[in-house]
Amino acid sequence: MNIVVVLAGLPPGNAVLKQFCPRADKVIAVDGGYLAFQGSGLLPDVLIGDLDSLGADPAIDGSVQVESRPSQDETDLQKALTYCRSLGDIESIIVLGGTGLRTDHLLNNLLILAGMPASLEICMISASEAIYRVTPEFSFAKRISMGKALSIIPITDCTSVNTSGLEWDLDHAKMGVSHRLSQSNRVQVDEVTIQCGSGILYVIVNQ
Repeated sequence: MNIVVVLAGLPPGNAVLKQFCPRADKVIAVDGGYLAFQGSGLLPDVLIGDLDSLGADPAIDGSVQVESRPSQDETDLQKALTYCRSLGDIESIIVLGGTGLRTDHLLNNLLILAGMPASLEICMISASEAIYRVTPEFSFAKRISMGKALSIIPITDCTSVNTSGLEWDLDHAKMGVSHRLSQSNRVQVDEVTIQCGSGILYVIVNQ
């Protein structure tokens, strides 16, 4: 199952919504993320969260399943991912509207997504950048235009990081706060691969 989750950060825009939502098996709007659908001609399947960002009397389409989760013990993204787990086998989660507006929200979103099962394909997409999670069970292999800037950000200590297709490739590198970092690397060929032997890292590609 392929799932799109739309958060209440910087709105992804109609073009991004129309690129990803129609191909998803399930589209989940998280609280104020529902507002991103206004004027798009699209609707989510599910609206979930504490619903405190929609205003006093939100106009919610009757075809949308509403899952009110008022508890403040979890973020709305955590509530959405708990719901995702209840759906059965998941292959990928694409998060839209997860960047911009507040840095604390972005950092929390990245940490929360890092804790999802390592075999899942997880990425966060905005109009300006794409953030892909890499684990030992799920490597990065994508066609990217030559010359694009790309950064590799370890969110835990990582070992045996290998890359191909970059101006400054890594070979069995250790990455982390006390090890190697890779910011503003550059795509040299149109297919890039990135793998790690242990840990979790994010690959950030400018759109």
